[in-house]
Amino acid sequence: MNFSTFLTEQKSKAVGIFIGRVTPPTIAHQKIIEDAFRKYSKVYIFIIEGEKTSQLTKNFLSFNQRKEILKVTNPRAIPILAKAGYIPDIIEQNHIDTSNGVAIIAGSDRIDGYMNQFGDVKYNVIPDEIKRTASDVSASKVRAALAEKDFATYKRMIAKGLDNQRWFDELRKRMARKGNEIEEIRSLKDIITEEVNKHIEHFEDNMLNMGVEGIQQNVLIAKTLRDTLSGSSAVKAKITVKWDGAPAVFFGINPENGKFFVSTKAIFNKEPKIAYTPQDVKAYFGHAPNLVTKLIDCLKYLPSLGINTIYQGDLLFTNDKKFEKIDGIASITFTPNTITYAIPNDDSDLAKAVRGARIGIVVHTEYVGKTIDTLSAKYDVNVKRYSNSNVWITDAYFEDDSGIINFTKKEIGDIDYMIGEVERVSRYVKSDIFVKLRDYGIYELFRRFHNEQIKQGAPLNAVSKYFDDFVTYIENALTSLPAKTQATIDKRTQKIEEIKMFLNKYRREIVGIFYLYLLFIRMKNIFVQKLSQISSVGTFIRSGDGYRVTKPEGFCVIDNDGSILKLVDRLEFSRANFTLEKVW
Repeated sequence: MNFSTFLTEQKSKAVGIFIGRVTPPTIAHQKIIEDAFRKYSKVYIFIIEGEKTSQLTKNFLSFNQRKEILKVTNPRAIPILAKAGYIPDIIEQNHIDTSNGVAIIAGSDRIDGYMNQFGDVKYNVIPDEIKRTASDVSASKVRAALAEKDFATYKRMIAKGLDNQRWFDELRKRMARKGNEIEEIRSLKDIITEEVNKHIEHFEDNMLNMGVEGIQQNVLIAKTLRDTLSGSSAVKAKITVKWDGAPAVFFGINPENGKFFVSTKAIFNKEPKIAYTPQDVKAYFGHAPNLVTKLIDCLKYLPSLGINTIYQGDLLFTNDKKFEKIDGIASITFTPNTITYAIPNDDSDLAKAVRGARIGIVVHTEYVGKTIDTLSAKYDVNVKRYSNSNVWITDAYFEDDSGIINFTKKEIGDIDYMIGEVERVSRYVKSDIFVKLRDYGIYELFRRFHNEQIKQGAPLNAVSKYFDDFVTYIENALTSLPAKTQATIDKRTQKIEEIKMFLNKYRREIVGIFYLYLLFIRMKNIFVQKLSQISSVGTFIRSGDGYRVTKPEGFCVIDNDGSILKLVDRLEFSRANFTLEKVW
Protein backbone atom coordinates (compact mmCIF):
# COMPACT_ATOMS: atom_id res chain seq x y z
CA MET A 1 0.00 0.00 0.00
CA ASN A 2 1.46 3.37 -0.96
CA PHE A 3 1.37 6.35 1.37
CA SER A 4 -1.42 8.33 -0.31
CA THR A 5 -3.65 5.25 -0.48
CA PHE A 6 -2.98 4.55 3.17
CA LEU A 7 -4.11 8.04 4.17
CA THR A 8 -7.19 7.86 1.95
CA GLU A 9 -8.41 4.47 3.22
CA GLN A 10 -7.99 5.20 6.91
CA LYS A 11 -11.37 5.57 8.63
CA SER A 12 -9.59 6.99 11.64
CA LYS A 13 -6.30 8.82 11.55
CA ALA A 14 -3.08 6.98 12.33
CA VAL A 15 -0.44 8.29 14.69
CA GLY A 16 2.69 9.90 13.29
CA ILE A 17 6.17 9.33 14.73
CA PHE A 18 8.96 11.77 13.88
CA ILE A 19 12.45 10.60 14.77
CA GLY A 20 15.23 13.15 15.29
CA ARG A 21 17.50 15.00 17.67
CA VAL A 22 15.94 18.48 17.16
CA THR A 23 19.07 20.05 18.67
CA PRO A 24 17.92 22.68 18.16
CA PRO A 25 14.64 22.53 16.18
CA THR A 26 14.89 24.33 12.85
CA ILE A 27 12.16 25.96 10.84
CA ALA A 28 12.19 22.78 8.68
CA HIS A 29 11.58 20.58 11.75
CA GLN A 30 8.77 22.88 12.76
CA LYS A 31 7.07 22.70 9.36
CA ILE A 32 7.41 18.89 9.13
CA ILE A 33 5.82 18.43 12.54
CA GLU A 34 3.01 20.90 11.88
CA ASP A 35 2.30 19.28 8.51
CA ALA A 36 2.06 15.92 10.30
CA PHE A 37 -0.83 17.21 12.43
CA ARG A 38 -2.90 17.65 9.28
CA LYS A 39 -2.50 13.95 8.52
CA TYR A 40 -2.35 12.18 11.88
CA SER A 41 -4.35 12.03 15.11
CA LYS A 42 -1.25 12.52 17.25
CA VAL A 43 2.38 13.29 16.52
CA TYR A 44 5.13 11.83 18.68
CA ILE A 45 8.74 13.03 18.62
CA PHE A 46 11.11 10.15 19.35
CA ILE A 47 14.39 11.54 20.64
CA ILE A 48 16.63 8.49 20.61
CA GLU A 49 19.57 9.07 22.89
CA GLY A 50 21.69 6.08 23.86
CA GLU A 51 24.64 6.29 26.20
CA LYS A 52 27.15 7.10 23.45
CA THR A 53 24.83 9.43 21.58
CA SER A 54 24.17 11.54 24.68
CA GLN A 55 27.87 12.25 24.99
CA LEU A 56 28.11 13.80 21.53
CA THR A 57 28.74 17.54 21.71
CA LYS A 58 26.09 18.10 19.01
CA ASN A 59 23.55 16.92 21.62
CA PHE A 60 24.11 20.01 23.75
CA LEU A 61 20.50 20.09 24.97
CA SER A 62 19.15 17.64 27.51
CA PHE A 63 15.87 15.84 26.79
CA ASN A 64 14.04 18.02 29.33
CA GLN A 65 15.40 21.14 27.69
CA ARG A 66 14.28 19.93 24.26
CA LYS A 67 10.89 19.07 25.74
CA GLU A 68 10.50 22.64 27.01
CA ILE A 69 11.69 24.08 23.70
CA LEU A 70 9.16 21.99 21.77
CA LYS A 71 6.43 23.57 23.90
CA VAL A 72 7.47 26.83 22.22
CA THR A 73 7.93 25.58 18.66
CA ASN A 74 5.42 22.69 18.39
CA PRO A 75 3.26 22.67 21.53
CA ARG A 76 0.94 19.88 20.30
CA ALA A 77 3.76 17.39 19.71
CA ILE A 78 4.48 14.68 22.28
CA PRO A 79 8.22 14.23 22.90
CA ILE A 80 9.43 10.82 24.10
CA LEU A 81 12.94 10.04 25.28
CA ALA A 82 14.15 6.70 23.94
CA LYS A 83 17.29 5.09 25.32
CA ALA A 84 17.38 2.46 22.55
CA GLY A 85 16.86 2.71 18.81
CA TYR A 86 14.40 -0.18 18.32
CA ILE A 87 11.23 1.71 17.48
CA PRO A 88 8.60 -1.08 18.00
CA ASP A 89 9.83 -1.48 21.59
CA ILE A 90 9.57 2.28 22.20
CA ILE A 91 6.01 2.25 20.87
CA GLU A 92 5.07 -0.65 23.15
CA GLN A 93 6.80 0.79 26.25
CA ASN A 94 4.95 4.08 25.87
CA HIS A 95 1.56 2.41 25.21
CA ILE A 96 1.05 4.21 21.91
CA ASP A 97 -2.24 3.30 20.21
CA THR A 98 -1.42 1.50 16.96
CA SER A 99 -4.94 0.34 16.11
CA ASN A 100 -5.26 2.81 13.23
CA GLY A 101 -1.72 2.32 12.02
CA VAL A 102 1.59 4.11 12.45
CA ALA A 103 3.39 6.45 10.04
CA ILE A 104 7.17 6.77 10.42
CA ILE A 105 8.29 10.29 9.46
CA ALA A 106 11.99 10.43 8.59
CA GLY A 107 14.48 11.59 5.97
CA SER A 108 15.32 9.68 2.82
CA ASP A 109 18.64 8.52 4.26
CA ARG A 110 17.07 6.78 7.27
CA ILE A 111 13.53 5.78 6.43
CA ASP A 112 14.44 2.32 5.04
CA GLY A 113 16.46 1.41 8.13
CA TYR A 114 13.59 2.38 10.42
CA MET A 115 11.02 0.44 8.35
CA ASN A 116 13.12 -2.72 8.50
CA GLN A 117 12.53 -2.83 12.26
CA PHE A 118 8.79 -3.55 11.81
CA GLY A 119 8.95 -7.00 10.19
CA ASP A 120 7.06 -8.85 12.96
CA VAL A 121 4.47 -6.29 14.10
CA LYS A 122 0.75 -6.86 13.49
CA TYR A 123 -0.26 -3.23 12.95
CA ASN A 124 -0.01 -1.24 9.75
CA VAL A 125 3.23 0.78 9.35
CA ILE A 126 3.71 3.22 6.46
CA PRO A 127 6.80 5.30 5.63
CA ASP A 128 6.25 9.06 5.42
CA GLU A 129 9.47 10.00 3.68
CA ILE A 130 10.84 13.54 3.98
CA LYS A 131 12.23 14.29 0.56
CA ARG A 132 15.52 16.09 0.29
CA THR A 133 15.16 19.64 -1.06
CA ALA A 134 17.46 22.41 -2.19
CA SER A 135 16.92 24.15 1.15
CA ASP A 136 20.11 24.81 3.10
CA VAL A 137 18.37 24.70 6.48
CA SER A 138 19.86 22.22 8.92
CA ALA A 139 20.48 21.90 12.64
CA SER A 140 24.23 21.67 12.03
CA LYS A 141 24.16 25.03 10.23
CA VAL A 142 22.17 26.51 13.10
CA ARG A 143 24.85 25.25 15.50
CA ALA A 144 27.52 26.77 13.27
CA ALA A 145 25.64 30.10 13.28
CA LEU A 146 25.48 29.96 17.08
CA ALA A 147 29.22 29.33 17.25
CA GLU A 148 30.00 32.18 14.85
CA LYS A 149 27.71 34.69 16.61
CA ASP A 150 25.86 34.86 13.28
CA PHE A 151 22.42 35.97 14.42
CA ALA A 152 21.10 36.66 10.90
CA THR A 153 21.69 33.08 9.71
CA TYR A 154 20.40 31.68 13.01
CA LYS A 155 17.20 33.74 12.75
CA ARG A 156 16.61 32.57 9.16
CA MET A 157 16.95 28.85 10.00
CA ILE A 158 15.71 28.44 13.58
CA ALA A 159 12.13 27.48 14.40
CA LYS A 160 9.69 30.35 14.92
CA GLY A 161 9.42 31.24 18.59
CA LEU A 162 13.16 30.81 19.06
CA ASP A 163 14.05 33.47 16.46
CA ASN A 164 14.99 36.22 18.88
CA GLN A 165 18.09 37.46 20.68
CA ARG A 166 17.23 35.92 24.05
CA TRP A 167 16.95 32.38 22.66
CA PHE A 168 20.09 32.95 20.57
CA ASP A 169 22.03 33.88 23.73
CA GLU A 170 20.54 31.02 25.73
CA LEU A 171 21.35 28.36 23.11
CA ARG A 172 24.89 29.70 22.75
CA LYS A 173 25.34 29.30 26.49
CA ARG A 174 23.99 25.73 26.43
CA MET A 175 26.22 24.89 23.52
CA ALA A 176 29.31 26.24 25.24
CA ARG A 177 28.45 24.48 28.50
CA LYS A 178 28.42 21.09 26.76
CA GLY A 179 32.10 21.24 26.02
CA ASN A 180 33.91 21.45 22.71
CA GLU A 181 31.20 21.97 20.11
CA ILE A 182 31.99 25.64 19.54
CA GLU A 183 35.73 25.04 19.50
CA GLU A 184 35.30 22.25 16.96
CA ILE A 185 33.39 24.49 14.59
CA ARG A 186 35.45 27.67 14.64
CA SER A 187 38.04 27.34 17.45
CA LEU A 188 36.52 30.28 19.32
CA LYS A 189 37.88 29.45 22.75
CA ASP A 190 36.66 32.68 24.27
CA ILE A 191 33.04 31.55 23.88
CA ILE A 192 33.37 28.57 26.20
CA THR A 193 33.06 30.74 29.33
CA GLU A 194 30.44 33.12 27.92
CA GLU A 195 27.58 33.85 30.28
CA VAL A 196 23.84 34.09 29.71
CA ASN A 197 23.98 37.87 29.79
CA LYS A 198 26.28 38.18 26.81
CA HIS A 199 28.30 41.14 25.67
CA ILE A 200 25.72 43.80 24.75
CA GLU A 201 26.15 45.10 21.22
CA HIS A 202 26.68 48.74 20.27
CA PHE A 203 23.73 50.53 18.67
CA GLU A 204 25.66 51.24 15.45
CA ASP A 205 26.96 47.64 15.22
CA ASN A 206 23.47 46.15 15.29
CA MET A 207 23.19 46.11 11.50
CA LEU A 208 26.53 44.29 11.22
CA ASN A 209 24.98 41.42 13.19
CA MET A 210 21.43 41.50 11.88
CA GLY A 211 21.68 43.14 8.47
CA VAL A 212 18.58 44.88 7.14
CA GLU A 213 16.59 43.77 10.19
CA GLY A 214 19.17 45.48 12.43
CA ILE A 215 18.71 48.70 10.47
CA GLN A 216 14.95 48.52 10.93
CA GLN A 217 15.32 47.78 14.65
CA ASN A 218 17.64 50.78 15.08
CA VAL A 219 15.13 53.07 13.36
CA LEU A 220 12.37 51.93 15.74
CA ILE A 221 14.63 52.41 18.77
CA ALA A 222 15.69 55.87 17.54
CA LYS A 223 12.06 56.93 17.08
CA THR A 224 11.09 55.61 20.53
CA LEU A 225 14.03 57.39 22.18
CA ARG A 226 13.22 60.61 20.30
CA ASP A 227 9.62 60.50 21.48
CA THR A 228 10.57 59.47 25.04
CA LEU A 229 13.09 62.30 25.40
CA SER A 230 10.75 64.87 23.92
CA GLY A 231 7.89 63.91 26.23
CA SER A 232 5.55 62.98 23.36
CA SER A 233 5.37 59.21 23.68
CA ALA A 234 2.81 57.14 25.51
CA VAL A 235 5.18 54.16 25.23
CA LYS A 236 8.45 55.02 26.96
CA ALA A 237 11.79 53.46 26.11
CA LYS A 238 13.39 51.49 28.94
CA ILE A 239 16.78 53.08 29.55
CA THR A 240 19.51 51.89 31.89
CA VAL A 241 22.77 53.57 32.79
CA LYS A 242 25.94 51.61 32.06
CA TRP A 243 28.18 51.73 35.12
CA ASP A 244 31.86 51.11 34.55
CA GLY A 245 32.18 48.64 37.41
CA ALA A 246 34.57 45.71 37.80
CA PRO A 247 34.67 42.88 38.35
CA ALA A 248 31.31 41.43 37.30
CA VAL A 249 29.95 39.62 40.36
CA PHE A 250 27.24 36.97 40.52
CA PHE A 251 25.70 36.46 43.95
CA GLY A 252 22.65 35.09 45.68
CA ILE A 253 21.06 31.80 46.62
CA ASN A 254 21.91 28.66 44.70
CA PRO A 255 18.46 27.10 44.02
CA GLU A 256 20.01 23.64 44.12
CA ASN A 257 21.11 23.79 47.78
CA GLY A 258 19.75 27.03 49.30
CA LYS A 259 23.24 28.35 50.06
CA PHE A 260 24.50 31.90 49.49
CA PHE A 261 27.36 32.11 47.00
CA VAL A 262 29.51 34.54 45.04
CA SER A 263 31.12 34.01 41.66
CA THR A 264 32.26 35.72 38.49
CA LYS A 265 31.37 34.88 34.90
CA ALA A 266 33.03 31.57 35.71
CA ILE A 267 29.64 30.51 37.11
CA PHE A 268 28.85 29.53 33.52
CA ASN A 269 32.01 27.51 32.95
CA LYS A 270 31.70 23.89 31.92
CA GLU A 271 32.66 23.24 35.55
CA PRO A 272 31.11 26.24 37.38
CA LYS A 273 33.17 28.08 39.98
CA ILE A 274 30.72 28.78 42.81
CA ALA A 275 32.20 29.99 46.10
CA TYR A 276 30.35 29.55 49.42
CA THR A 277 33.29 30.24 51.74
CA PRO A 278 36.51 32.30 51.70
CA GLN A 279 38.35 29.03 51.21
CA ASP A 280 36.33 28.37 48.04
CA VAL A 281 37.18 31.85 46.76
CA LYS A 282 40.90 31.26 47.27
CA ALA A 283 40.75 27.82 45.66
CA TYR A 284 38.94 29.04 42.55
CA PHE A 285 40.41 32.52 42.08
CA GLY A 286 43.77 32.38 43.87
CA HIS A 287 45.57 33.34 40.67
CA ALA A 288 44.19 36.90 41.06
CA PRO A 289 44.83 38.23 44.61
CA ASN A 290 42.88 41.48 44.14
CA LEU A 291 39.88 39.53 42.90
CA VAL A 292 40.09 37.19 45.89
CA THR A 293 40.03 40.14 48.31
CA LYS A 294 36.99 41.70 46.64
CA LEU A 295 35.02 38.45 46.39
CA ILE A 296 35.68 37.66 50.05
CA ASP A 297 34.30 41.13 50.92
CA CYS A 298 31.22 40.31 48.79
CA LEU A 299 30.83 37.03 50.65
CA LYS A 300 31.11 38.88 53.96
CA TYR A 301 28.66 41.73 53.39
CA LEU A 302 26.15 40.82 50.65
CA PRO A 303 24.32 38.06 52.59
CA SER A 304 23.06 40.71 55.02
CA LEU A 305 20.74 42.04 52.30
CA GLY A 306 18.52 38.96 52.63
CA ILE A 307 18.50 38.18 48.90
CA ASN A 308 16.56 35.08 47.82
CA THR A 309 17.39 35.16 44.09
CA ILE A 310 20.53 35.46 41.93
CA TYR A 311 21.84 38.80 40.70
CA GLN A 312 24.62 39.94 38.43
CA GLY A 313 26.16 43.29 39.21
CA ASP A 314 29.26 45.38 38.71
CA LEU A 315 31.34 46.02 41.81
CA LEU A 316 31.97 49.72 42.41
CA PHE A 317 34.05 49.74 45.57
CA THR A 318 35.05 47.78 48.64
CA ASN A 319 37.84 49.25 50.78
CA ASP A 320 39.20 51.41 47.96
CA LYS A 321 37.01 54.52 48.30
CA LYS A 322 38.92 57.78 48.47
CA PHE A 323 38.16 61.17 49.98
CA GLU A 324 39.62 63.93 47.84
CA LYS A 325 38.86 67.24 46.18
CA ILE A 326 37.82 67.48 42.54
CA ASP A 327 37.63 71.03 41.16
CA GLY A 328 37.79 72.23 44.76
CA ILE A 329 34.79 70.16 45.88
CA ALA A 330 35.23 67.63 48.69
CA SER A 331 34.22 64.30 47.16
CA ILE A 332 33.96 60.58 47.78
CA THR A 333 35.55 58.84 44.79
CA PHE A 334 35.95 55.31 43.53
CA THR A 335 37.54 54.00 40.32
CA PRO A 336 36.45 50.42 39.70
CA ASN A 337 37.67 50.34 36.11
CA THR A 338 38.23 53.24 33.65
CA ILE A 339 35.87 55.92 34.99
CA THR A 340 36.24 57.60 38.36
CA TYR A 341 32.91 58.26 40.09
CA ALA A 342 32.65 61.21 42.45
CA ILE A 343 29.92 62.08 44.95
CA PRO A 344 29.97 65.39 46.85
CA ASN A 345 31.02 64.60 50.43
CA ASP A 346 28.18 66.49 52.07
CA ASP A 347 25.13 65.75 54.26
CA SER A 348 22.97 64.30 51.51
CA ASP A 349 21.39 60.85 51.93
CA LEU A 350 23.46 59.58 49.01
CA ALA A 351 26.74 60.74 50.53
CA LYS A 352 25.84 59.30 53.93
CA ALA A 353 24.99 55.92 52.39
CA VAL A 354 28.16 55.70 50.30
CA ARG A 355 30.37 57.06 53.08
CA GLY A 356 29.21 54.41 55.54
CA ALA A 357 29.09 51.45 53.14
CA ARG A 358 31.78 48.79 53.14
CA ILE A 359 30.85 47.69 49.65
CA GLY A 360 29.09 49.27 46.65
CA ILE A 361 27.49 47.41 43.76
CA VAL A 362 25.16 48.20 40.86
CA VAL A 363 22.84 45.36 39.81
CA HIS A 364 21.55 45.03 36.27
CA THR A 365 20.43 41.41 35.78
CA GLU A 366 18.45 38.82 37.75
CA TYR A 367 18.65 35.09 37.03
CA VAL A 368 15.83 32.66 37.69
CA GLY A 369 15.68 28.88 37.39
CA LYS A 370 15.55 25.70 39.40
CA THR A 371 19.20 24.85 38.74
CA ILE A 372 22.35 26.76 37.81
CA ASP A 373 22.27 24.92 34.50
CA THR A 374 18.80 26.25 33.60
CA LEU A 375 19.13 29.88 34.68
CA SER A 376 17.56 32.51 32.44
CA ALA A 377 18.16 36.25 32.53
CA LYS A 378 15.67 38.99 33.47
CA TYR A 379 16.51 42.67 32.99
CA ASP A 380 13.61 44.19 34.92
CA VAL A 381 15.56 44.52 38.17
CA ASN A 382 14.41 46.31 41.32
CA VAL A 383 16.74 46.32 44.32
CA LYS A 384 15.19 49.25 46.15
CA ARG A 385 13.67 46.83 48.67
CA TYR A 386 17.13 45.91 49.97
CA SER A 387 18.74 48.04 52.65
CA ASN A 388 21.81 47.57 54.82
CA SER A 389 24.26 50.13 56.15
CA ASN A 390 27.25 48.04 55.01
CA VAL A 391 26.07 47.76 51.39
CA TRP A 392 25.27 50.53 48.92
CA ILE A 393 23.24 48.70 46.25
CA THR A 394 21.49 50.33 43.33
CA ASP A 395 19.95 49.27 40.04
CA ALA A 396 20.85 50.67 36.65
CA TYR A 397 17.55 52.24 35.56
CA PHE A 398 17.79 55.81 34.35
CA GLU A 399 15.58 58.31 36.14
CA ASP A 400 15.15 61.99 35.35
CA ASP A 401 13.59 63.38 38.48
CA SER A 402 14.39 66.92 37.33
CA GLY A 403 12.24 66.74 34.21
CA ILE A 404 14.71 68.88 32.26
CA ILE A 405 15.90 66.26 29.76
CA ASN A 406 13.77 67.21 26.80
CA PHE A 407 14.93 67.60 23.23
CA THR A 408 14.83 71.04 21.64
CA LYS A 409 13.09 71.54 18.30
CA LYS A 410 16.50 71.66 16.59
CA GLU A 411 17.58 68.37 18.18
CA ILE A 412 14.32 66.71 17.15
CA GLY A 413 14.80 68.11 13.65
CA ASP A 414 18.36 66.73 13.47
CA ILE A 415 17.21 63.27 14.59
CA ASP A 416 14.26 63.26 12.17
CA TYR A 417 16.59 64.21 9.32
CA MET A 418 18.97 61.36 10.15
CA ILE A 419 16.13 58.84 10.53
CA GLY A 420 14.83 59.96 7.13
CA GLU A 421 18.29 59.50 5.61
CA VAL A 422 18.57 56.00 7.09
CA GLU A 423 15.18 55.06 5.67
CA ARG A 424 16.09 56.54 2.26
CA VAL A 425 19.53 54.92 1.92
CA SER A 426 18.53 51.57 3.41
CA ARG A 427 16.10 51.04 0.51
CA TYR A 428 19.14 50.55 -1.71
CA VAL A 429 20.96 48.19 0.70
CA LYS A 430 20.00 44.58 -0.03
CA SER A 431 20.17 41.84 2.57
CA ASP A 432 22.54 39.74 0.44
CA ILE A 433 25.36 42.28 0.77
CA PHE A 434 25.51 41.53 4.49
CA VAL A 435 25.77 37.82 3.73
CA LYS A 436 28.59 38.48 1.25
CA LEU A 437 30.46 40.67 3.76
CA ARG A 438 30.21 37.92 6.35
CA ASP A 439 31.31 35.19 3.93
CA TYR A 440 34.43 37.15 2.99
CA GLY A 441 35.31 37.79 6.65
CA ILE A 442 34.92 41.55 6.15
CA TYR A 443 32.93 42.07 9.36
CA GLU A 444 35.70 41.04 11.69
CA LEU A 445 38.25 43.09 9.74
CA PHE A 446 35.98 46.13 9.88
CA ARG A 447 35.53 45.81 13.66
CA ARG A 448 39.30 45.71 14.11
CA PHE A 449 39.76 48.65 11.77
CA HIS A 450 37.09 50.70 13.52
CA ASN A 451 38.59 49.96 16.95
CA GLU A 452 41.97 51.12 15.66
CA GLN A 453 40.37 54.36 14.49
CA ILE A 454 38.81 54.81 17.95
CA LYS A 455 42.18 54.32 19.65
CA GLN A 456 43.62 57.03 17.41
CA GLY A 457 40.68 59.35 18.13
CA ALA A 458 39.72 59.39 14.45
CA PRO A 459 35.96 59.88 13.95
CA LEU A 460 34.10 58.52 10.94
CA ASN A 461 33.25 61.64 8.93
CA ALA A 462 33.93 61.19 5.20
CA VAL A 463 32.63 57.75 4.26
CA SER A 464 34.51 57.56 0.91
CA LYS A 465 37.81 58.22 2.66
CA TYR A 466 36.85 55.73 5.37
CA PHE A 467 36.32 53.12 2.66
CA ASP A 468 39.72 53.81 1.09
CA ASP A 469 41.42 53.72 4.50
CA PHE A 470 39.68 50.43 5.25
CA VAL A 471 40.97 48.84 2.02
CA THR A 472 44.50 49.97 2.92
CA TYR A 473 44.10 48.62 6.44
CA ILE A 474 43.04 45.19 5.16
CA GLU A 475 46.02 44.97 2.82
CA ASN A 476 48.47 46.02 5.56
CA ALA A 477 46.90 43.79 8.22
CA LEU A 478 46.95 40.66 6.06
CA THR A 479 50.40 41.35 4.61
CA SER A 480 51.91 41.68 8.09
CA LEU A 481 50.79 38.18 9.13
CA PRO A 482 53.73 35.77 9.59
CA ALA A 483 54.36 33.31 6.76
CA LYS A 484 56.99 30.57 6.76
CA THR A 485 56.71 29.41 3.16
CA GLN A 486 56.35 31.01 -0.25
CA ALA A 487 53.19 28.97 -0.78
CA THR A 488 51.63 30.66 2.26
CA ILE A 489 52.69 34.08 0.99
CA ASP A 490 51.21 33.37 -2.46
CA LYS A 491 47.95 32.13 -0.96
CA ARG A 492 47.70 35.21 1.25
CA THR A 493 48.42 37.53 -1.69
CA GLN A 494 45.66 35.84 -3.66
CA LYS A 495 43.27 36.29 -0.72
CA ILE A 496 44.11 40.00 -0.48
CA GLU A 497 43.44 40.48 -4.19
CA GLU A 498 40.13 38.61 -3.93
CA ILE A 499 38.99 40.83 -1.05
CA LYS A 500 40.07 44.00 -2.85
CA MET A 501 38.21 42.93 -5.99
CA PHE A 502 35.13 42.17 -3.90
CA LEU A 503 35.28 45.54 -2.11
CA ASN A 504 35.71 47.45 -5.37
CA LYS A 505 32.89 45.49 -7.03
CA TYR A 506 30.50 46.38 -4.19
CA ARG A 507 32.00 49.77 -3.34
CA ARG A 508 28.70 51.64 -3.74
CA GLU A 509 26.78 49.31 -1.42
CA ILE A 510 29.56 49.22 1.19
CA VAL A 511 29.95 53.00 1.16
CA GLY A 512 26.18 53.13 1.72
CA ILE A 513 26.58 50.86 4.76
CA PHE A 514 29.37 53.11 6.07
CA TYR A 515 27.03 56.10 5.62
CA LEU A 516 24.34 54.32 7.66
CA TYR A 517 26.98 53.50 10.26
CA LEU A 518 27.91 57.19 10.45
CA LEU A 519 24.27 58.23 10.82
CA PHE A 520 23.72 55.74 13.65
CA ILE A 521 26.84 57.03 15.44
CA ARG A 522 25.64 60.65 15.18
CA MET A 523 22.13 59.76 16.36
CA LYS A 524 23.56 57.79 19.28
CA ASN A 525 25.83 60.66 20.31
CA ILE A 526 22.85 63.03 20.47
CA PHE A 527 21.02 60.59 22.75
CA VAL A 528 24.10 60.06 24.96
CA GLN A 529 24.75 63.81 25.23
CA LYS A 530 21.17 64.47 26.32
CA LEU A 531 20.99 61.60 28.82
CA SER A 532 24.35 62.57 30.32
CA GLN A 533 23.01 65.93 31.49
CA ILE A 534 21.46 64.46 34.63
CA SER A 535 23.42 62.47 37.20
CA SER A 536 23.72 62.53 40.95
CA VAL A 537 27.15 60.97 40.59
CA GLY A 538 29.92 62.79 38.74
CA THR A 539 32.03 60.92 36.19
CA PHE A 540 35.67 61.67 35.47
CA ILE A 541 38.71 60.16 33.74
CA ARG A 542 42.18 60.35 35.21
CA SER A 543 44.35 62.89 33.39
CA GLY A 544 47.91 63.21 34.71
CA ASP A 545 47.71 63.97 38.41
CA GLY A 546 44.14 65.19 38.20
CA TYR A 547 40.82 64.47 36.52
CA ARG A 548 38.84 65.68 33.56
CA VAL A 549 35.06 65.51 33.28
CA THR A 550 33.64 62.74 31.11
CA LYS A 551 30.25 61.30 30.30
CA PRO A 552 28.99 58.13 31.98
CA GLU A 553 30.16 54.93 30.29
CA GLY A 554 26.91 54.97 28.37
CA PHE A 555 23.33 53.78 28.41
CA CYS A 556 21.38 50.69 27.36
CA VAL A 557 18.02 50.69 25.62
CA ILE A 558 15.63 47.76 25.95
CA ASP A 559 13.12 47.49 23.11
CA ASN A 560 9.65 45.97 23.20
CA ASP A 561 11.02 42.54 22.26
CA GLY A 562 13.48 42.55 25.16
CA SER A 563 16.53 43.07 22.92
CA ILE A 564 19.23 45.28 24.42
CA LEU A 565 21.62 47.65 22.66
CA LYS A 566 24.14 50.00 24.24
CA LEU A 567 24.69 53.68 23.52
CA VAL A 568 28.33 54.56 24.20
CA ASP A 569 30.36 57.54 23.02
CA ARG A 570 33.18 55.34 21.78
CA LEU A 571 35.52 58.24 21.01
CA GLU A 572 35.19 59.24 24.67
CA PHE A 573 34.75 56.16 26.80
CA SER A 574 35.88 53.36 24.51
CA ARG A 575 39.09 55.17 23.58
CA ALA A 576 39.87 55.64 27.26
CA ASN A 577 38.96 52.02 27.90
CA PHE A 578 41.41 50.93 25.20
CA THR A 579 44.28 53.20 26.21
CA LEU A 580 44.23 53.93 29.95
CA GLU A 581 46.08 51.72 32.38
CA LYS A 582 43.57 49.90 34.57
CA VAL A 583 43.90 49.98 38.32
CA TRP A 584 41.73 46.88 38.42
